[in-house]
Amino acid sequence: MADERPRAMNAGFTLMSAEPQGLTSFALSLLLVFRTNSSYGRFDEARKIWGGILNRARNIANQAVTFIPPEDVAGREAVGKWTAHLQEDADLRLELGKAQPRWSQQEIEILCSAQH
Repeated sequence: MADERPRAMNAGFTLMSAEPQGLTSFALSLLLVFRTNSSYGRFDEARKIWGGILNRARNIANQAVTFIPPEDVAGREAVGKWTAHLQEDADLRLELGKAQPRWSQQEIEILCSAQH
């Protein structure tokens, strides 16, 4: 029974209290919670704004179709076609490429070169 100290102390290490880690982990958890809440708030605000944009686009399309006479089938289709390019969050060229039969090459170039 030469030495009663734990082996870690014999190697030159000292045992520390776990209290500082407990305090810092609590502070870190609060920081992460507040950051998560603020990022969700920004996401929710953006989602509401995007929903408003889609609702306004739908209202404009409905008003335009109401304004166009029923005999003008091509005009009604054009309004739907020009409004439909806002429906996905993909790349515009890729989206227009998938819908090639609806769009002429000239219309695709007009849409891709427009400043939105």
